Amino acid sequence: MSDSQVRTIYGMLSFKHRSKVLKQLRKTASPELHGHQIWQSCYMIMEYLEQHPPAEQTNILEIGCGWGMLGIYCAKNFNAQVTLTDADANVFPYAHAHADLNQAQVSTKHLAFSEIGESELKDKQILIGSDICFWPEIVKPLQALLTRAIQSGVKKILIADPGRHPFLRLAEYFVTEHNAKLLSWTLDNGTKNHGKILLIETGNAPA
Repeated sequence: MSDSQVRTIYGMLSFKHRSKVLKQLRKTASPELHGHQIWQSCYMIMEYLEQHPPAEQTNILEIGCGWGMLGIYCAKNFNAQVTLTDADANVFPYAHAHADLNQAQVSTKHLAFSEIGESELKDKQILIGSDICFWPEIVKPLQALLTRAIQSGVKKILIADPGRHPFLRLAEYFVTEHNAKLLSWTLDNGTKNHGKILLIETGNAPA
């Protein structure tokens, strides 16, 4: 595919907004919950995982996946078994298009945070999410979900955000109650965009 249609960042291919593929997708699927682009915070977790790569075949759950680039990155680079979840089913055609573009395999489930229960969490080693805590009303269900993930045996949780107040409220709770870490992060991709990564590790977390 020509350079006019796709861009490459962190070794991942993504469709440009004016690409023919995205134009066609917009005719049939219109995301409703801000799932209309790839958000910068996902690149913070990509950089983190470059420095702390998970083991091969790690079972990973991405929540609030949007176009799913973070989960697709894990599937492509670490041969991870990835499940993408989102409350907006209209994002999945975009996620599948990007998975195909990057020759990666992922599965998808249409689930809001409150609907992700033990059956989805029990076999996952890592939970990831980026730019998912942007409204105050999201804090409570997301806090409940991450607590369920800890109780279900998820070993590592990574949530990235530019540093919005709802996210910082969420992070404060887990730093206080679960000895989580709040990492400051500046992207090393020339943009110098910065934000925070909430890192929660329980037990013997995978690398």
